Amino acid sequence: MSVATTILLAVMSGWSTSASAPTLLVGGTGEQVQPKLAWDGRGMLALSWYDAPSGYDVMVRQLTTDGDFTWPAATMVMNNSFSSTQDYQLFRGAPWAVASQQGSSSPVAAVASLNADGTLAWTKTVSASSASVPKGNQADDGFLWSAWVEGSNTRVQRLAQADGGFSFGAPIQIGTTGSTFAADIEPSLSGSGVVVSTVRYSTFSGPKVLWANLVNPDGSQPWGTNGKQVFSAGSLQFGNFPEFRRVPSVGYLFAYYKTSPLQSYVQVLDAQGNRLFGTEGFSVTADTARERTNPAAVSDGTFVYVCWIERTPSSSLYGVYGQCFDLATGTRQWGASGLPLAPLETIYSYSGAVAHLRPEGVVFGWVRSTAFGQDTVEAMCVNLTGATVWSRRPIATNVSPKGRMQAYGVPYGTILLWEDGITQGSSDIRGMRIGSDGSLGPAVHPSPDITGDGFVNGGDLGVLLSVWSTGPLESPADLNADGGVDGADLGALLTAWQD
Repeated sequence: MSVATTILLAVMSGWSTSASAPTLLVGGTGEQVQPKLAWDGRGMLALSWYDAPSGYDVMVRQLTTDGDFTWPAATMVMNNSFSSTQDYQLFRGAPWAVASQQGSSSPVAAVASLNADGTLAWTKTVSASSASVPKGNQADDGFLWSAWVEGSNTRVQRLAQADGGFSFGAPIQIGTTGSTFAADIEPSLSGSGVVVSTVRYSTFSGPKVLWANLVNPDGSQPWGTNGKQVFSAGSLQFGNFPEFRRVPSVGYLFAYYKTSPLQSYVQVLDAQGNRLFGTEGFSVTADTARERTNPAAVSDGTFVYVCWIERTPSSSLYGVYGQCFDLATGTRQWGASGLPLAPLETIYSYSGAVAHLRPEGVVFGWVRSTAFGQDTVEAMCVNLTGATVWSRRPIATNVSPKGRMQAYGVPYGTILLWEDGITQGSSDIRGMRIGSDGSLGPAVHPSPDITGDGFVNGGDLGVLLSVWSTGPLESPADLNADGGVDGADLGALLTAWQD
C-alpha cells in the first residue's frame, strides 16, 4: 500500500491558550471524525481519524506533547470506500499501529504498522472474511494483538512487531455460545498476553452481558474458552460496548451501565478473573431514582474514581457526578450520592464524561449543551478526598455540536479531544491541553536552574543525573517536558551552564 497524504490539516504550532479558540488539529471540507490519540510515554503523540472525502480512510499524524506536528503530512494507513464508520484502534507499535477495517463492500480486519518517519512499515489482513470493529493493542513484550468480530464471534491474533508475522496459524476464537462481539483489548498483568472484553448474548432481544478472556502468547485461555463474566445479571444497553483499563498489580477495571433501571457500576477482575466488587459490580450510588449512564473510571491502584451523566427521568434535569471507591473494601468515599461535579440543572443535556488520573488529582471533563448543537466543554480536578484542586471551568466555549470526547495523559497535563461540528454535514477535530493547575496551553518547561540557587552548575547536574530515566515521569529535571530525563535534558542544562 502506498503512502498518501491529506491537505485537510490545520497549520498548528502549540496548544491554544484560549477556551474561545480550542486547538484545531484537523480541519477542512467534509468529515474528519472518530479521533484517537496515543502517547509513546515520552515526548511524542500520534493522532488518528477517519477522513471522509475519500471514503473514510484512516489517517495518522505524529505530534509532540507541546502540540507541534513532526511529520510533514498525514499518512493514509487504510484506504477505504466506506459509506459509514465503525470503531477502530490506534495504539503503540513501532512506533504506532492501527487496527481497522480495510476495503469496501466486504471489509476485512487489518493491522498496519508505521515507521518513525510516518511511512507504512507493513499491513496485514488478520481476518479470513468480512469482519467488523477491529481492536488492537501492544503487549509489554512488544508483540501486537488484534481482536475483531468475524461472523458472530470474536477472534484474536498476535503479530510480530518487526514484520507482522502471525503467532497463531489460525486466529483464537473467543466464546463458544451465542453472539460474541469484541469491546476492548488490554495487555495482561503478566505483560505478554492480553485480556479481551466482549459483549455476549444468546438472542437479539436477550440480555447483553460483558465478559473478559485472558489469552496467553501460546494461544491458551487460562480463564476458559468462555472466559469470566464481569457481571452475572441484568443487561447492558443495546449498542453499548464499554472499554476497560489494566491496573498494574491489581487487575482490570470495568465501568458500565445497565438497563432497568439505568444505573452505572464499576467492577474489578483480579489476575485470575475473580470479581472483586461482588457478582454485579458496585453501583455508583445506592439510589436508583435518577438515571446514571456513560461512566468513565480510572484507578491509582488504591482507589477507583468514576464519573457519569446523571438525569432525573422524564425531565430536562441533567448533571455530572463523581464517586470514589476503596479498592480493598469497595466502600464509597464521596458520600452515598456521589460528588456533584456539575450539579443538576434544567438544560438540554450533559454528555461525554471522561476521567484522567494525575499526580495531583483526577481530571473530569464533559460536554454541556444548552440547546441542540449548542455545546461547550468543561472540566475540573479534585483530589483523593473529593476536595477541589482546580475548579470547574470552560475548556472550549466555541458553541457548536461536539461528540466522542476522550481524555489522555501527557507530561504535566491532560489533553481533551473531540469531534466538533458533527451535525452540519462536516466536522473537524479539536483538542485542548490542560495543565496541572487547570491552565490552558503548552507545558511550562522547567528551568535549568533545578536547585533554584540562581546558578546552573554542578548542583543542577547532580540532581539531573540522580533522576535519569527514560520515563514516563514528571520531574523538575525534565527540562524539555517530554516525560523523561535523558540526553536532551542534559544538553539543555549544559547549554545554560554558568561557572
